[in-house]
Amino acid sequence: CKSLLMKNSKCINDDCNDRLNSKYYLVVFQYNQRLKQQKLQKYIKKLSNKSNKYYKFSLASLDETKQLTQFEYNCVSPIGINNIPIIISHHIINGNYKYIWIGSGSLNIKLKIDTQELIQKFPHFVADITS
Repeated sequence: CKSLLMKNSKCINDDCNDRLNSKYYLVVFQYNQRLKQQKLQKYIKKLSNKSNKYYKFSLASLDETKQLTQFEYNCVSPIGINNIPIIISHHIINGNYKYIWIGSGSLNIKLKIDTQELIQKFPHFVADITS
């Protein structure tokens, strides 16, 4: 799976303390899927119930990713990212996958994790965010 840190540059908050209206979200989706920013924006808009002028999502910069997650680009993991809200693609949750592979913090190593354990141990949202 891919784990990308997304930034809402128009968010009224400067941090991740409000899960429903956070400046950053970590999105997790399958490698064979493409993230659709419009779907992500639509989902977050439903959570926080604010107008369109408060949303503009883009990939967080390399520096922001490193500062917020302590991981390098292409090594980001949903494990150990403090209070950054996680959004998991519904394809992962509904796909009957016993295990998924996620980033480990190292470019050469991936973690195999039980999908149900990930769901149970890490607060997350589930959304249709890919094509």
